Amino acid sequence: MIYQKDWLMRQIEAMIEAIVQFLLHKEKETLQAPLEIVGGTETELKTRLDNWLRNGELCKAEDWLFENMDDTDEMWLRLAVYLYSEMNKLDDNVLREHDFSREEIQSGLTDVCRRFGYGPLLGV
Repeated sequence: MIYQKDWLMRQIEAMIEAIVQFLLHKEKETLQAPLEIVGGTETELKTRLDNWLRNGELCKAEDWLFENMDDTDEMWLRLAVYLYSEMNKLDDNVLREHDFSREEIQSGLTDVCRRFGYGPLLGV
């Protein structure tokens, strides 16, 4: 079970790295740094996601992302990558406690890629 968890975490991380490097043309470290500010909006939205994550409202954060996502605006792809990257860092017990799973992280990231038209490029 531990092997499966580690394998899935690495799969998610590899997917995030591919999106960041090839689609967003950034370095992986930019996920750790504050996101680029687009008129202040991106920073405000990231803060909203951070608050939901901190409060364990993972489903609410993901639902909000998909309800508001504009798949013609790269900012939303950056926000999605940030959200799923932060979720992937959470311990399995924390995910389970908040009714979320690593499989849902992978699925959500895959759905985002498809929505932006990058599914075939990433093989999803």
